[in-house]
Amino acid sequence: MEGKFEMSKRHINRYLCIAGMIIFFVLIVHDFAENSEYKIGSLATHTGLFIAAVYFLYLNLKNERKMKDGDRKS
Repeated sequence: MEGKFEMSKRHINRYLCIAGMIIFFVLIVHDFAENSEYKIGSLATHTGLFIAAVYFLYLNLKNERKMKDGDRKS
């Protein structure tokens, strides 16, 4: 039972990272569409959060790959 929970937790993390990437990408596009020079801080924040979501997705996929390789060696 615990193995299924761990698998679903990894999938939830992956989906949350993908959802965050989509949301922050839309916010970046919105910042560009407003064309306001006062929104530089907002654009920088949204870009940083998008990069963080990409990095967390990379770590999640790397961890899954490492766990699969560990299962094969066992």
